[in-house]
Amino acid sequence: MGIFGIARQAFSFISRGTKYGKLIGKSKNGIKVYKKTGNNGENIITSLKNGSVRKEIIKTDTNKSGFYNNVTAHTTTVKDHVNNKSIVFENENTYFRQDTSWLDRVFKRGQTVNRRAKTLYNDLKPSYKSFADLKTNYSIHNDTSWSYSVHHRPNITKVTIKNKIDENLQSLKNYFELNNFKFPGGAVHNGRIGYEKGISPLDGEYLRKINVNPYGDYLDIKYNV
Repeated sequence: MGIFGIARQAFSFISRGTKYGKLIGKSKNGIKVYKKTGNNGENIITSLKNGSVRKEIIKTDTNKSGFYNNVTAHTTTVKDHVNNKSIVFENENTYFRQDTSWLDRVFKRGQTVNRRAKTLYNDLKPSYKSFADLKTNYSIHNDTSWSYSVHHRPNITKVTIKNKIDENLQSLKNYFELNNFKFPGGAVHNGRIGYEKGISPLDGEYLRKINVNPYGDYLDIKYNV
């Protein structure tokens, strides 16, 4: 290769590098890591090997202030180009400036609710069609008496609500929402069904079905489909 060929190759590498930002690291196996700031202020870290993108990490910070609350959020999106998958991590804090009804309870002024979520997609471009799994957990800052979690997959959602006032007054609610969800064996389930177990001064330990539908609890099961 002549001097002009070497120069063209070097220029090609430099151009490719500047597209992904500033080189911030490289490993012995040939992976190079670049960092840049996106058009909306997000930080983008890209790793390449032999000129091909292997992974992108996009970090975004947002702050919103309103009459009822202030919200700060940190979102990290990881795009795995090797396996054609994406993961989105969300870390959000909501500070209430007024008493507010949300998530089946009333939050008092001055309380902060933490939201942590992880979403999986079977594609590099997150979308409804490529959605695979979402786990979301809500909790009150410096308060372990309550939690609210949601596990959502295609056609099925599970919600778990924990409340604990003391050892003699506590509850754990679970309900499922099904939309043509197919179980092994051929059963297809639609509808909502929920259960609650807990301890109360009047009932002691209990387990009962709960109504999670304002128009009446229902569960439709079709077999051999």
